[in-house]
Amino acid sequence: MHFSSKTIRCFCCLKAPHIKNFSVGVINPYETDEVKEVVKKFYNDENARLFFIGINPRRGGGGLTGIAFTEPVALREQCNVENCLSYRKELSSK
Repeated sequence: MHFSSKTIRCFCCLKAPHIKNFSVGVINPYETDEVKEVVKKFYNDENARLFFIGINPRRGGGGLTGIAFTEPVALREQCNVENCLSYRKELSSK
């Protein structure tokens, strides 16, 4: 199995932990079908990759797209992955 297949499977099956502390919230963009499709498009290749695990500090970036350090506009314009997630650029993604 290629890295891409393992990554897609991992993200599309990811479940958010249940947190009893109500002052803390968990963002799990992988719960939506649209983000799962974005993840499948983004990782569907056999290219060699460096894998950085992280997220933009804001909800408009990786917390929305499911792709670490990538907001929806850059995902469309720089990565050629069409999506309807947002049309507003995330300042932290620059």
